[in-house]
Amino acid sequence: MHFHGAGRRGSYIVEAAAVLPFVILAVITTVLIIMFFYESSVSESRMHMALRCEAGLITEKFTCYSEDGSAISPEDIWDGSITSSGIAPAKRVSGSSDVAMVSRGLLSRLGRRSIEGELRAADPVSLLRIRQIAGSDDGSGGGDGDGGNGDGDSDDGG
Repeated sequence: MHFHGAGRRGSYIVEAAAVLPFVILAVITTVLIIMFFYESSVSESRMHMALRCEAGLITEKFTCYSEDGSAISPEDIWDGSITSSGIAPAKRVSGSSDVAMVSRGLLSRLGRRSIEGELRAADPVSLLRIRQIAGSDDGSGGGDGDGGNGDGDSDDGG
């Protein structure tokens, strides 16, 4: 007796054994990539919150608080490096960090992304005081004595 469907059934098993590992690998890779970009997005959001907190500390205009109401520092929000530069009323606050896909293995070197950001921390009241002390605020509005339109001509329509 010879069954016509017996040979075909075995070929499906061989084909599944050849294709299924690649399908599983593709699904796992997709999940790892999604997790990497999610972690990168979360880290970028925390960096932005930490930079805003640092800018608030520099200008002494606001303080960052945790959900329980206690004051926190930028280091409590984000574990990257934060630097500030510039003069007191207007400083530049920048931060950077690396996000890795996995902590070890082949993807630890290949799946790495650098996150960088910067904010300007300025105290407008102090900047206006410095401008007034320097004498550049003469009340004319334009700086060239023409009434403020900045073209150097008088405001007679011509």
